[in-house]
Formats: sequence, C-alpha cells, structure tokens
Amino acid sequence: MEQTIKGHLLSESNYPADRYFLVMWDHGGGSVAGYGYDEHFKGDTMTLDEIERALFNSGVVFDLIGFDACLMATLETAFVVEPYADYLIASEELEPGIGWYYTGWLNEISKNSSIETIDLSKRLIDDYIQEVKRNVPQSQATLSLVDLAELSSTVPEPFSKFAESTGELIESDNFKKVSDSRAGTKEFAASSRINQIDLVDFANRLGTPEALAFAAALDGYVARRWAIRGLTGNRLKCDFDPSELVFIWGQFFIHNGWRYSKA
Repeated sequence: MEQTIKGHLLSESNYPADRYFLVMWDHGGGSVAGYGYDEHFKGDTMTLDEIERALFNSGVVFDLIGFDACLMATLETAFVVEPYADYLIASEELEPGIGWYYTGWLNEISKNSSIETIDLSKRLIDDYIQEVKRNVPQSQATLSLVDLAELSSTVPEPFSKFAESTGELIESDNFKKVSDSRAGTKEFAASSRINQIDLVDFANRLGTPEALAFAAALDGYVARRWAIRGLTGNRLKCDFDPSELVFIWGQFFIHNGWRYSKA
C-alpha cells in the first residue's frame, strides 16, 4: 500500500501544477491501526510511519492532505503530515458509509482554481455535514480543518507538561483522581472500544495547574485561529482506559471543526 501511494504521488513530474491536494479514502483506525485496510493482505493497514515514509519519498508538499476515513483526526496524524502539507482535514469520529460529498467542492475548484484552501475546505466540510444530516440523520458527523504550522508551534510544550504531570498522578496514590476524571469525560466512537475522549473536557475535570493551562492554551488557540474561519468547538482527544489505569500519551485526537449530532 505504501508503494501504491508513493506511485500516485510521483505524478507531480507528469502533471506539474501550482497546488496539490491528497485525499486518502478508505477505512481508518486512528493512530494505532492506521489507514487503508489492504484487500490483498488481510488485516494489513498503512501505519503512520509508512504514510510518512511515502510522503517523504514523494518529494511533494501539498496544500491539503485529507482523510476520507474514520478516526484519523489525531495529533499523531497531524504531526506526521505537517512537513508535507499546509492543512489537514480529517474526522475524529467514525464516518458514515456515504463518506465525503465530492461534487460541491470539486465543482468549486473547477470554477475557480485559485480559490483559497481554507474556503475550499469550508465548502467540503459544510457539504459533508449537510449530506450526513440529509441521508443518515441517525449518524454523527465530525470533520475538522487543521492549520498544521500553527498546531505544531502551539501544542507540544503545554501538552508535554500536562502529560508529565498526569503521568506522575497515575504513578502515585492520586491515580483515582485521573480515573474519576476520565470516567466523567465526553467520549466518542465508544462502539469501537478505543476509549476516545475529549481532551479539554478531561483536562478541565482533572483540574491540575498543568491540565488547566493546557486546556486554556487549546481554547485560546481555537479562539485565535478558528473563529475567523467559522470553525468552532475544536478540541483534542486522548485514548485512556480507566479499567487499566494506563494513560497512553501518544493518542491525542483533534476535535471536529464542524459537528452534527442527532439529539
């Protein structure tokens, strides 16, 4: 699968252009399972390190990399693709079977090939949410546009301090505080049993100075960077199993930019 994607990316030499978009459509399993279940090799997926290697070997820098797949809006995914793209579009949740609605945004770019990537992405996201509401109203829909440069320069330091302090709580007699905070936190994709929770909600419930500072940094970033784009409610998520009292620092999920939930 890595060779397949790499082969497609080599088309830059055959089709030179001012802008490149890469959209990967298939099943997704987040940072652990990766992307794209291989029909020829049962159970095999393209892991994030394989995606990074294919992007590196391609020599292409994209305006936008998108995953029309479940659960790929993770911080690991964002950091993996950051050197190779300006923006990332992905879903934190399971995507319904209809996937993205391609007609609207492809027509938009065919009419105006100079359209700003942000404006094109907003059209894509709006169309997707509306189609889910229209065709599968029983489903949830999440999709976010991530500014990779801003994210990579804003998140790591406060996240590192938060991770370290919370790890110390888990290793001490205060592990119940972490477990109780996790138990009350908003969870997504529960049916997949990957313990995907809203990180800002979790951090605020935990209430340590590092957790509150991290939550404030994320909310501040949202207010500064997303409000002007009409994208609200962007949070991060983490993978945390309270039954095992293990906090896996790698699993952090970017909350959707646009959200529709059936009441």
